[in-house]
Amino acid sequence: MFTSTLMASMIGCGIDAKTSPPPMGATERNMTEQDVSTAAGLARSWRRQSRVLLVWSDQETILVEQATRMGDEWAGWEERDLRLVLLSSRGAVEVDRFVDGGPVGPSFGPGVAAAVSDRFDLGAVDVGLNVALVGKDGGVKERWTQMVSASTIFDLVDSMPMRRREMSEDAD
Repeated sequence: MFTSTLMASMIGCGIDAKTSPPPMGATERNMTEQDVSTAAGLARSWRRQSRVLLVWSDQETILVEQATRMGDEWAGWEERDLRLVLLSSRGAVEVDRFVDGGPVGPSFGPGVAAAVSDRFDLGAVDVGLNVALVGKDGGVKERWTQMVSASTIFDLVDSMPMRRREMSEDAD
């Protein structure tokens, strides 16, 4: 069910799930000025509002597994103002909830996915997976080239000064 939901989200933005991705290391990164502008708008909308986990892979099974790890702890994501964005050369999904175990949210075409990837320096996809945690200030706080657990993300976020301040304010 999850895979079909993810693929439906990506097909919804004009991505053909049957199209094979380019070979690793040969990913085509075509983007228009509009794609770059849309990516910049996304980054602005996240700033000061959300922390964002960007996950780039052209292997659907990797995106599915990483999203599942996050979806299992979704309440903790919402509590920490975290967003999950799945990126590939076929497009992107900005996950805002999970329905029947699958990610649901606005989807974007391959050009926007490439522009977001470039903006946050996720371009080396030959490793199979690139993950970046972006803070509310818009800066990359940590990077991974392997699966990352929700608890790892939560521990890192909870150690950040801004998050500590948020927790203190919530306690008052």
